[in-house]
Amino acid sequence: MRSLRVIGCSLLALALGACSTVTTVEPFGMEVAELDPDDWDGTWQAIGDCEPCEVKLTAKGKGILRASWTEEEDGVEKTHTGDFHFREVKDSLFASFLGSDLEEDEEKQEEEPYLWVMIQMRADDDNEDPVVIAWAPDAEKFVGLVAAGKLPGTVDEGDYTTDVKLGKLSAAHCELIASEQEGVLFLWTEPLLYRRIANE
Repeated sequence: MRSLRVIGCSLLALALGACSTVTTVEPFGMEVAELDPDDWDGTWQAIGDCEPCEVKLTAKGKGILRASWTEEEDGVEKTHTGDFHFREVKDSLFASFLGSDLEEDEEKQEEEPYLWVMIQMRADDDNEDPVVIAWAPDAEKFVGLVAAGKLPGTVDEGDYTTDVKLGKLSAAHCELIASEQEGVLFLWTEPLLYRRIANE
Protein backbone atom coordinates (compact mmCIF):
# COMPACT_ATOMS: atom_id res chain seq x y z
CA MET A 1 0.00 0.00 0.00
CA ARG A 2 1.62 3.24 -1.14
CA SER A 3 0.18 5.36 1.68
CA LEU A 4 1.93 3.23 4.30
CA ARG A 5 5.19 3.22 2.36
CA VAL A 6 5.12 7.00 1.99
CA ILE A 7 5.00 7.57 5.74
CA GLY A 8 7.10 4.55 6.60
CA CYS A 9 10.03 6.48 8.07
CA SER A 10 8.14 9.36 9.70
CA LEU A 11 7.44 9.71 13.40
CA LEU A 12 5.22 6.86 14.64
CA ALA A 13 4.45 5.56 11.17
CA LEU A 14 6.45 2.38 11.60
CA ALA A 15 3.76 1.19 13.96
CA LEU A 16 1.82 0.39 10.83
CA GLY A 17 4.43 -1.95 9.49
CA ALA A 18 2.07 -4.82 10.17
CA CYS A 19 0.01 -6.07 7.23
CA SER A 20 -3.34 -5.51 8.97
CA THR A 21 -4.64 -2.10 9.99
CA VAL A 22 -7.25 -0.42 12.17
CA THR A 23 -8.32 3.01 10.93
CA THR A 24 -10.75 5.73 12.04
CA VAL A 25 -12.75 8.41 10.22
CA GLU A 26 -11.32 11.15 12.45
CA PRO A 27 -8.34 11.51 14.81
CA PHE A 28 -8.73 9.02 17.65
CA GLY A 29 -9.27 10.35 21.16
CA MET A 30 -11.43 12.66 23.25
CA GLU A 31 -9.38 15.71 24.21
CA VAL A 32 -6.72 17.59 22.26
CA ALA A 33 -3.37 16.91 23.93
CA GLU A 34 -1.25 19.75 25.26
CA LEU A 35 2.18 19.34 23.70
CA ASP A 36 5.34 21.13 24.74
CA PRO A 37 7.59 22.07 21.80
CA ASP A 38 10.62 21.55 24.05
CA ASP A 39 9.65 17.88 24.23
CA TRP A 40 8.82 17.37 20.57
CA ASP A 41 10.52 19.80 18.20
CA GLY A 42 13.65 18.44 16.57
CA THR A 43 14.98 15.53 14.54
CA TRP A 44 13.61 12.09 15.34
CA GLN A 45 14.61 8.66 14.15
CA ALA A 46 13.06 5.23 14.51
CA ILE A 47 15.38 2.61 15.89
CA GLY A 48 16.17 0.68 12.73
CA ASP A 49 17.22 1.56 9.20
CA CYS A 50 14.90 4.50 8.55
CA GLU A 51 16.01 7.99 7.68
CA PRO A 52 15.37 10.68 10.33
CA CYS A 53 12.47 13.11 10.10
CA GLU A 54 12.05 16.71 11.21
CA VAL A 55 9.21 17.34 13.67
CA LYS A 56 7.70 20.64 14.78
CA LEU A 57 4.63 21.67 16.77
CA THR A 58 2.41 23.65 14.39
CA ALA A 59 0.58 25.73 17.02
CA LYS A 60 0.21 25.45 20.78
CA GLY A 61 -3.16 24.21 21.90
CA LYS A 62 -3.97 22.30 18.71
CA GLY A 63 -2.05 19.10 19.44
CA ILE A 64 -0.65 18.81 15.93
CA LEU A 65 2.93 17.93 15.04
CA ARG A 66 4.14 18.37 11.48
CA ALA A 67 6.75 15.89 10.28
CA SER A 68 8.80 16.03 7.09
CA TRP A 69 11.12 13.38 5.72
CA THR A 70 12.89 12.43 2.50
CA GLU A 71 12.57 9.22 0.53
CA GLU A 72 14.13 8.05 -2.71
CA GLU A 73 11.58 7.36 -5.44
CA ASP A 74 12.72 6.14 -8.86
CA GLY A 75 16.22 7.36 -8.10
CA VAL A 76 15.05 10.84 -7.09
CA GLU A 77 14.84 12.11 -3.51
CA LYS A 78 11.43 13.53 -2.61
CA THR A 79 10.36 15.31 0.55
CA HIS A 80 7.08 14.32 2.19
CA THR A 81 5.09 16.08 4.89
CA GLY A 82 2.39 14.83 7.24
CA ASP A 83 0.45 16.07 10.28
CA PHE A 84 0.11 13.98 13.44
CA HIS A 85 -2.94 14.72 15.61
CA PHE A 86 -2.47 14.02 19.31
CA ARG A 87 -5.51 13.26 21.47
CA GLU A 88 -5.98 11.93 24.98
CA VAL A 89 -8.37 9.44 26.52
CA LYS A 90 -8.06 9.90 30.25
CA ASP A 91 -4.38 9.13 30.97
CA SER A 92 -3.58 7.57 27.59
CA LEU A 93 -2.09 9.43 24.62
CA PHE A 94 -2.74 8.66 20.96
CA ALA A 95 -1.43 9.97 17.65
CA SER A 96 -3.41 9.81 14.40
CA PHE A 97 -2.27 10.58 10.86
CA LEU A 98 -3.42 10.33 7.27
CA GLY A 99 -1.81 7.87 4.91
CA SER A 100 -1.32 10.56 2.27
CA ASP A 101 1.00 13.56 2.18
CA LEU A 102 -0.11 17.12 2.80
CA GLU A 103 0.99 17.64 -0.79
CA GLU A 104 -1.91 15.48 -1.96
CA ASP A 105 -5.08 17.32 -3.01
CA GLU A 106 -7.64 18.03 -0.28
CA GLU A 107 -10.35 15.90 -1.89
CA LYS A 108 -8.10 12.84 -1.76
CA GLN A 109 -7.17 13.57 1.86
CA GLU A 110 -10.85 13.71 2.85
CA GLU A 111 -11.29 10.17 1.53
CA GLU A 112 -8.37 8.82 3.55
CA PRO A 113 -8.98 7.19 6.94
CA TYR A 114 -6.72 7.99 9.88
CA LEU A 115 -4.03 5.56 10.96
CA TRP A 116 -3.30 5.72 14.69
CA VAL A 117 -1.20 4.41 17.55
CA MET A 118 -1.03 4.56 21.33
CA ILE A 119 2.13 6.24 22.52
CA GLN A 120 4.15 6.99 25.63
CA MET A 121 7.06 9.35 26.06
CA ARG A 122 9.75 8.26 28.50
CA ALA A 123 13.10 9.57 29.56
CA ASP A 124 16.15 7.83 28.16
CA ASP A 125 18.37 6.75 31.05
CA ASP A 126 21.48 7.31 28.93
CA ASN A 127 20.35 10.50 27.22
CA GLU A 128 18.60 13.72 28.19
CA ASP A 129 16.36 13.53 25.14
CA PRO A 130 13.08 11.59 25.34
CA VAL A 131 12.17 8.30 23.75
CA VAL A 132 8.72 7.69 22.25
CA ILE A 133 7.23 4.20 22.38
CA ALA A 134 4.39 3.37 19.97
CA TRP A 135 1.94 0.46 19.86
CA ALA A 136 -0.29 -0.27 16.87
CA PRO A 137 -3.86 -1.53 17.34
CA ASP A 138 -4.28 -5.31 17.17
CA ALA A 139 -6.59 -5.77 14.18
CA GLU A 140 -7.76 -9.24 15.23
CA LYS A 141 -8.99 -7.90 18.59
CA PHE A 142 -10.94 -5.12 16.86
CA VAL A 143 -12.55 -7.61 14.48
CA GLY A 144 -14.19 -9.26 17.47
CA LEU A 145 -15.40 -5.98 18.96
CA VAL A 146 -16.95 -4.85 15.68
CA ALA A 147 -18.59 -8.26 15.16
CA ALA A 148 -20.05 -8.11 18.69
CA GLY A 149 -21.48 -4.65 18.07
CA LYS A 150 -19.33 -3.07 20.74
CA LEU A 151 -17.63 -0.78 18.23
CA PRO A 152 -19.03 0.69 15.00
CA GLY A 153 -17.18 -0.21 11.86
CA THR A 154 -16.58 -2.61 9.00
CA VAL A 155 -14.10 -5.44 8.47
CA ASP A 156 -12.37 -6.33 5.24
CA GLU A 157 -10.63 -9.70 5.53
CA GLY A 158 -8.31 -10.70 2.72
CA ASP A 159 -6.16 -13.77 2.27
CA TYR A 160 -3.26 -12.28 4.23
CA THR A 161 -4.53 -9.03 5.77
CA THR A 162 -7.40 -7.79 7.88
CA ASP A 163 -8.41 -4.15 7.68
CA VAL A 164 -10.81 -2.72 10.24
CA LYS A 165 -12.41 0.64 9.49
CA LEU A 166 -13.98 2.09 12.62
CA GLY A 167 -16.94 4.45 12.30
CA LYS A 168 -17.56 7.59 14.35
CA LEU A 169 -16.57 6.84 17.94
CA SER A 170 -18.26 8.16 21.05
CA ALA A 171 -16.49 8.97 24.30
CA ALA A 172 -17.61 5.58 25.63
CA HIS A 173 -16.08 3.83 22.61
CA CYS A 174 -12.80 5.66 23.12
CA GLU A 175 -12.72 4.75 26.81
CA LEU A 176 -13.40 1.09 25.99
CA ILE A 177 -10.45 1.04 23.60
CA ALA A 178 -8.07 2.86 25.96
CA SER A 179 -8.99 0.69 28.94
CA GLU A 180 -8.31 -3.01 29.33
CA GLN A 181 -11.92 -3.98 30.03
CA GLU A 182 -11.93 -5.92 26.74
CA GLY A 183 -8.35 -7.05 27.17
CA VAL A 184 -5.22 -5.49 25.70
CA LEU A 185 -6.21 -4.18 22.26
CA PHE A 186 -2.73 -3.19 21.09
CA LEU A 187 0.35 -5.06 19.94
CA TRP A 188 1.88 -4.66 23.37
CA THR A 189 4.71 -7.12 22.78
CA GLU A 190 5.74 -5.38 19.54
CA PRO A 191 6.55 -1.79 20.54
CA LEU A 192 8.36 0.59 18.22
CA LEU A 193 10.89 3.08 19.55
CA TYR A 194 11.74 6.57 18.37
CA ARG A 195 14.55 8.72 19.69
CA ARG A 196 15.12 12.43 19.27
CA ILE A 197 18.64 12.79 17.93
CA ALA A 198 18.77 16.59 17.68
CA ASN A 199 16.90 19.62 19.04
CA GLU A 200 15.96 22.48 16.79
